[in-house]
Amino acid sequence: MLSGLMSAWFVPVDARQAISRRGSPVHARHILRLRRRYETVQLRDSIPEIVFLNSHDGSSAYQLRMGLFRVVCTNGMIVSRGAFPAYCVSHRGDVVDEVVAAALNIAERFELLAGQVERMEHRQLLTDEQHDFAGRALALRFEDAASAGMRPSALLAVQRVDDAGADLWAC
Repeated sequence: MLSGLMSAWFVPVDARQAISRRGSPVHARHILRLRRRYETVQLRDSIPEIVFLNSHDGSSAYQLRMGLFRVVCTNGMIVSRGAFPAYCVSHRGDVVDEVVAAALNIAERFELLAGQVERMEHRQLLTDEQHDFAGRALALRFEDAASAGMRPSALLAVQRVDDAGADLWAC
């Protein structure tokens, strides 16, 4: 599979394995992050990627999703399925061409993703909008935000100078 993606000019840049709930590496899922060898989409602090998810035992379909590697915090973000399509390819027969086609389809949308990021970078949030945004983010993560052990304002505390800003992308 990886050889097929590399022949389509995708380069692996990271590989990780999840800890299996069953305790066996045979059943673990793994994630490969790939980038186009010659990326044409330029963002201020992020690089678009293909996120390739799979399991060692073949029990789940290959999943391909769009991702962003944010250079500032060395954090890989996966773009929501609602924002851009994700592709699932079953482990049935020779599906390399299908996986490569899915990766190419995702890469064709990098420009659209870049446009959304740039709009977020230009949208300045007022202080009350920042706090509302943080409160909603906390509520998405924790069913009962009150038991989360933190206040929404804690999410707005800047840990690195490069993350400072009042725009929607920085918040």
